[in-house]
Amino acid sequence: MNKTCENIVELVKILLENGLTCSGVELTPNHELGFVFNGFSKSGTATLVPVDGKILCYTRYDTVDEITCGDDVIHVAFNWWKGYCDREPFEHPNSEMLPHFERLGLVTKKIKVEYVPN
Repeated sequence: MNKTCENIVELVKILLENGLTCSGVELTPNHELGFVFNGFSKSGTATLVPVDGKILCYTRYDTVDEITCGDDVIHVAFNWWKGYCDREPFEHPNSEMLPHFERLGLVTKKIKVEYVPN
């Protein structure tokens, strides 16, 4: 997913092939198609839009990130989760994003053992 994408269709295809879900398509104010993806913690969704030869990722609070490859999308999702993982209901990463967080070394699996009486 770290291959540079030439266009938004190529990016969306890579994301879908890697297990992410596009929940919809919307028409932007600039009359471009925006592809909506879930799994962005408090932001909820991210909308990927082609703008002036670039791919931009729009999330909550008017946050905009430039995207060049699929891993950039994963990093945006990780940053949203990291910023809110200490609050309910965002303690756990999105199940679609978690394998990518692990693959990129962004999270460590911690196993907690608890003993209870029989």
